[in-house]
Amino acid sequence: MEAFFDKHQDDLQKPIFSFISIEDAISDTIEEASLLETKLIEIANMGKEDATQNLQTLFKPLHKSDETKYPIPDFQQSKVYGDYYPSWLRVYAIRIEPNAYVVTGGGIKLVKRMSDREHLQKELDKLNLVKNYLIKEHIIDKEDLVEFFEI
Repeated sequence: MEAFFDKHQDDLQKPIFSFISIEDAISDTIEEASLLETKLIEIANMGKEDATQNLQTLFKPLHKSDETKYPIPDFQQSKVYGDYYPSWLRVYAIRIEPNAYVVTGGGIKLVKRMSDREHLQKELDKLNLVKNYLIKEHIIDKEDLVEFFEI
């Protein structure tokens, strides 16, 4: 992480991030990632029993144009943030059902547009690849996912 934050120090030194030091950015990221992992696991497990507490309560549409669409588009590209404010930590996934997401990756987002940084553009590319693969393989629900991974 030190190499990442060294490389992107100019982004990190914006007022929105309160001119945080690289050392603090590293420790905050590690702590926030641990908290986010725990939260994702807890909500996913709760979603098995309670339809109102599922991963869809955490994940948000990646694209603003999807925020008001109903019904939710199939294979919606989604993201979840860490809990810190402002959070630069992201996990990216494709939504299959309210409690079924295919995680494609994650990243540290210090800029407004993902296309502004190569490492985030790669995350966009992975989202598109996975979405297209799921469509091609006709993986449209949780049962299809389970069956696919049992093979």
